[in-house]
Amino acid sequence: MSRTTLCLVLLFGSTSLVAAQDAYTLTFVDSPGGSFVQGEPESEYDGPPGTWDAPEVNVTLSAFQMSETEVTNAQYVAFLNAA
Repeated sequence: MSRTTLCLVLLFGSTSLVAAQDAYTLTFVDSPGGSFVQGEPESEYDGPPGTWDAPEVNVTLSAFQMSETEVTNAQYVAFLNAA
């Protein structure tokens, strides 16, 4: 999994969707927790001078579950209506 994959992810706990399961069935996959370094050293930046803005930071995530496929607008509406 790339370092940027986790930047914009819409997450739902599997128990939150129990009431909406009659309308839509989502399959969840486990994602193990762990640590990684996000960003890059300024010395390795290839862009124009003065535009480097991605310092290295250590990121630690707890284990979580994520929908195996994207959540559609209709599925999100069903979740909101059931919540």
